[in-house]
Amino acid sequence: MFVEQSRLNIKFGVTNVKISESMGRKGVQVYEYIEIVLVNKNNYREVPHPITSFIYDKWRFTSVNNQLARAKQLTPFLNYVFIECSSKYRLKSFSDLKIEHGVHFLEYKRKQGCSRSTIDSYDSTLKHFYEYLSRNGGLNHFNKDDFKGEGLKSLFKQHMASLPAPKLEDDKARRLEDHHIIPFIYTAIRVADDIALGIYFSIFGGLRGSEVMSIKRSEIKKLGVYGEHGLIVKLKTDAKHAKGSGNRVKSPGVQPIDAVKQLLSSLYKSHLDRYPEPIDGSNSLFVNAWGTAMQYQTYHHKFKKVKEAFIETLINSDNPDDKLYALNYKSLNWSTHIGRGTYSNNIAEECNHLVEIMRARRDKSPQSVLPYLMHTQKSIKQLNDDIDEMFEGDAHSE
Repeated sequence: MFVEQSRLNIKFGVTNVKISESMGRKGVQVYEYIEIVLVNKNNYREVPHPITSFIYDKWRFTSVNNQLARAKQLTPFLNYVFIECSSKYRLKSFSDLKIEHGVHFLEYKRKQGCSRSTIDSYDSTLKHFYEYLSRNGGLNHFNKDDFKGEGLKSLFKQHMASLPAPKLEDDKARRLEDHHIIPFIYTAIRVADDIALGIYFSIFGGLRGSEVMSIKRSEIKKLGVYGEHGLIVKLKTDAKHAKGSGNRVKSPGVQPIDAVKQLLSSLYKSHLDRYPEPIDGSNSLFVNAWGTAMQYQTYHHKFKKVKEAFIETLINSDNPDDKLYALNYKSLNWSTHIGRGTYSNNIAEECNHLVEIMRARRDKSPQSVLPYLMHTQKSIKQLNDDIDEMFEGDAHSE
């Protein structure tokens, strides 16, 4: 599989392949594929590797995001055992792989500081990879029966010396306090005006940061001249202009953006006036300093500046409560997703059933919703009870 002397000059990588097909009057359809490649470290030339077939064998009918994530979990393992530790393992091909190679890799990732959930993800991808190789006659030290029945639960974790301890406490800030929502948006206007509208979309529409970046100007329906009564945005991935996984839409569909007084229409009009259509033909609502479609990495970087400025404002406040909130915000992990969390918390107060919240957030699984419900005044049980009985119970308790 490898020429020994060339190992130090190559590495496994993942690339996106985009193929454009003319659809006549309907424009151009862009198809996107994930490929595992061998990269020449000297000239950066890439050669497709046939092991790409594993990704499509297992995850053919899943999203490009999922395929990309799986490929990016596999390639570090391949680089570790075949490139970085080539002198230690002296593997000639995939058929030489053993359990110990997967175990050693997971131990290596643990020492790098990977969390328990990240180790679980690597373990899941690798066990499917081994099963795929065995099924196709590509493992000398296994047979197909080794992967039947309970065999696919885990191949490696049980052999590890130790696992990262699961987090006993949630160290993430999942929402902004109600009285901090508008000040946070105003901080964005002051610090990073080009993403202030995007932050509004997250807080009052529940959009993920990547979804904010995917919005097209032509895919916005205005309720009022400038959205005085709200906006409706259509969300879908633009494979042609999305770079990496940042600007991809996890749950395609339409999403209403609520109007709060005149703030939405003011932000929307100001944004269109200050930031004209991008020059790259992407039709993106958000543009970077070069006039092309803004990517999530840029949005994330600007959001971080807004976050830091907002916390600094609280620290310098004369209100002792603000200083306490500043310490809390500073001690917890949070980024662009806090807008979606704030939105989730607000709609949870208005919904009577878990399914309603899932629909509002365009979620496929209730597991995504549950962490946010812990911070609402209603419990999951109360969400499924009759709302009149709930309020009657509250009255009796007083």
